[in-house]
Amino acid sequence: MEMSLPDSMDENPESFNAARRFRIGLQVICSVASLLAIVVMVNYLASRHYKRWDLARENVFRLSPLSIKVLKSLTNSIQVVVFFDRDKAVFNSVQNILKEYQYHYSGLTLEFVDYYRDAAGAQRVRAQYGLNSEKDQDLVIFQSGTSVKKVYQRELSDYDYSGIFQGTTNVARPQNFKGEPAFTSAVISVSEKQQSTALFLQGHDEGDPTVVGDEGYSRFARALEEKNIRTRTFQFGGTNTLPSDALLILAGPRVPFAPEEIDQIDEFLTQGGRLLAMMDFSSAGKRLGLERLFAKWGVTVGNDRVTDPEKHLRQDDLFIANFSGHPTVKSLGKAMLYLIRPRSVRKATTGGASPDGLKIEEIASTTEAGVVSEVRKLGDLGGGASQKGSIPIAVAVEKGGVTGVKADRGSTRIVVVGDSVFAGNQTLDQLANQDFLSDVVNWLLDRALLVGEIGPRPLKDYRLTLTGSQMNSLRWMLLAGMPGGVLLAGLMVWARRSR
Repeated sequence: MEMSLPDSMDENPESFNAARRFRIGLQVICSVASLLAIVVMVNYLASRHYKRWDLARENVFRLSPLSIKVLKSLTNSIQVVVFFDRDKAVFNSVQNILKEYQYHYSGLTLEFVDYYRDAAGAQRVRAQYGLNSEKDQDLVIFQSGTSVKKVYQRELSDYDYSGIFQGTTNVARPQNFKGEPAFTSAVISVSEKQQSTALFLQGHDEGDPTVVGDEGYSRFARALEEKNIRTRTFQFGGTNTLPSDALLILAGPRVPFAPEEIDQIDEFLTQGGRLLAMMDFSSAGKRLGLERLFAKWGVTVGNDRVTDPEKHLRQDDLFIANFSGHPTVKSLGKAMLYLIRPRSVRKATTGGASPDGLKIEEIASTTEAGVVSEVRKLGDLGGGASQKGSIPIAVAVEKGGVTGVKADRGSTRIVVVGDSVFAGNQTLDQLANQDFLSDVVNWLLDRALLVGEIGPRPLKDYRLTLTGSQMNSLRWMLLAGMPGGVLLAGLMVWARRSR
């Protein structure tokens, strides 16, 4: 039998003739060209309208409006050198937040030098910035022109010491990251054109800012210089008068003042002067002549010794963690001050608000377990408790609208602290002592943007607790389940294609 196929089945036209292959090739070329054009346009728009998003849950590295405002106001170039061991826990936070500064201000350049891994770079940085000791590492250096500011690792975190006091651990846990307030302060410091002056009064056995030993205050003076504050000593006598625009520092006077010296300081303050008085325990029980001056400005410094059984490690020290909302302590958060035999400093009971607007605030105090022991004679370590409760050890005073003073001079500002040892070379680096002094000086000099307007960012611990069986399940899922899933998908694709 003979069968014939339909004509349509006899024909076997080519599936891909020349015309069809040309059309497909042209479509591919056009698609690729369109894709490349889109990529070029997207990159062009991205370069002209660069935008970043912070996807971190806690927004730890997002700059505050104040920092952004400061960066937008800059006109000078700033070089930042991060002289850090990259394995330090705080390094990633430092790196991420500094990149935010660079993003908001193109005039800021960043250089990262790991002193462990880059010996040549480390040697160059040490020579350039005079870093000679082991303490001069793990720091961030800001420079603009000849102005240099160093921010050390210890200034970048607050620590929780409760475990140490309770005896459950000997390790302090980091609580807050303070990179932004420290870095914004450094940016402003190196960008300032006008240099302030701080005078360390001498002649009454005060601490000397030129002495580098434990009893000296050279580290405090150096910290002020790094903040673009010129430091020098001052002594009454002859034709010497206090400059009206300077900050006067009394670093633990032990010898009485002459009445005319007290009058000069009082006149200096009445005309809008600034004073940081740090009183020493060794002068308790002795009349220095400052009592009359402090009383006029609504402050009383006790002839006593303040202790707190809940906040000390040794016989003579005291930890202070209770602060008011005053700008001088606003940024400290849960940080602590480390003091040695402090005296009480409080608002005078008769020092109410004056007609000129005297404002007095107790800014730091002990816990409710604080104890005041009266010193009845010079050299006495304090007798029995004369008062218990929250005892103030520092006071801030401000008086504005002084008659006859130019409006641009500003108000009188005073801070009195019941300890001077905490600012000395031996203890300045302890806990938050340096941070406190920094904010105090900035407030006294009315450097508003440098005072604690930017708070620390809390650091949170995240822990994943698993049982033994859960750990085994997780291990099998990571080692076998995920690779096995990929292999199974590949086998399914192979089986489908081989049909």
